[in-house]
Amino acid sequence: MWESWLFVKIFAEDIVTVRKTQVSKYVLGVLICSLGASVTSEFAQSVLSRGQRVFDVKDIVCNFWGSLLGVGIAFYQDR
Repeated sequence: MWESWLFVKIFAEDIVTVRKTQVSKYVLGVLICSLGASVTSEFAQSVLSRGQRVFDVKDIVCNFWGSLLGVGIAFYQDR
């Protein structure tokens, strides 16, 4: 949750421009933190533990909602 909040707060402007494409920092936060990081962390745990940890969909769901909560708090604070 805190890393998602921090990710959104590092952008000073509400709109982030990447190669002539403008994206809201909140949409970027949801895509990278909530979707990307929650799934990637499960794969990383499986690889780094050499198979001792199993892939758990419930962890992904909890990571997703925690990140979404962090982005939501950042949105609420900015408004």
